Amino acid sequence: MCGICGVIGHGAQPAVERMVAAMHHRGPDDRGVHSTPFATLGMARLAVIDLSQAAHQPMPSGDGQVWIVYNGELYNYRSERALLRQRGRTLRSASDTEVVLQMYLEYGDACVERMRGMFAFAILDARGGAGRERVLLARDQLGVKPLLYARTAAGLAFASEMKALLAGGWVDAQPDAQALWGLLTFGSVAQPHTVVRGVNMLLPGHRMVVDAAGERIEPYWRAPGRDRGLAGQPYSAQVAALRAALDAAVASQMVSDVPVGAFLSGGVDSSALVALMSRHSGARISTFSIGFGEEGRELDETDDAARIAALLGTRHARIQIDARQVAEGIGAFARALDQPSVDGLNSWLVSAFARREVTVAISGTGGDELFAGYPWFGTLAAAAAAGGRPEGRAAAALARVA
Repeated sequence: MCGICGVIGHGAQPAVERMVAAMHHRGPDDRGVHSTPFATLGMARLAVIDLSQAAHQPMPSGDGQVWIVYNGELYNYRSERALLRQRGRTLRSASDTEVVLQMYLEYGDACVERMRGMFAFAILDARGGAGRERVLLARDQLGVKPLLYARTAAGLAFASEMKALLAGGWVDAQPDAQALWGLLTFGSVAQPHTVVRGVNMLLPGHRMVVDAAGERIEPYWRAPGRDRGLAGQPYSAQVAALRAALDAAVASQMVSDVPVGAFLSGGVDSSALVALMSRHSGARISTFSIGFGEEGRELDETDDAARIAALLGTRHARIQIDARQVAEGIGAFARALDQPSVDGLNSWLVSAFARREVTVAISGTGGDELFAGYPWFGTLAAAAAAGGRPEGRAAAALARVA
């Protein structure tokens, strides 16, 4: 999972060390801090690709003028690595972190436009000399990896988690009234707001540059519109195109130097992903599902998951949770949940169990949003057709595209 943090300002190393310590649960394998008069970067690393010390972070360029802290996984790092070598660049490790660093050296801020994956990173560039240093912050296109920031008296502080900002002493734990209203109304906090006043989330598909002139935030990616060429193709061609896209996406996410498993609910999304994973894996896939005993029998999908696991030949673990275990674990769950939400307990419980066997787990989370699979998409579409509010019309348009 990893955790990155830092402060763009003077004399921040002790605070950044506290921030790194607060994120130990995100990155138990390694940690590091790099400090300059302009900025201090911190890292808590969970090793997934290149487990050696060559992938230690913060990671410097060959001349020591550019440093990176990086959380995530670059799915196209092998192809980008090959291109960089063709351009004459030397890479010293097998990590995707170094690929991102070298992409910045080669393409500048536009490097993010070439990146396919889930990521949040900070790059400190001191090549311009004193007074001309700069920091580039960026977050992946769909916002899988978090990146929070706060403007403080010491400068701009950033981190993967709210707990790190609080540990650094940069913000007070005062609730944001608008965020709290959103949480109680909709069950989550809408970005760029966070639950803490004065802390914002860098939006998905955005980058921020901080230098002597100030800070600039801009989008580098927009969600593509409807593919009208594909929409005009026969249904069989559409199915083939979707299958090819899913197959390529799953294959790219299985590149890892540690065990990869999957959360299997027995539904369409996770079942399709595990089936594709089985095609690309040289070994049996470890899968995990969670059930809730008699108290949650109506929500229990473990029988469906077990049938899919048997069909695909996975190494399956079925975790049963009762009300007592939920009650005993709810406090730890709340502490782990950096941004409050009415959802996520299932994922947290199954993740805690799966971590005993695998380091990386793929899930079908997001499938219903992407394909408009939830029942309320139909409700919103009907409301829009009857002259509903603009957000209903937008949802109806999404449902039609899907």
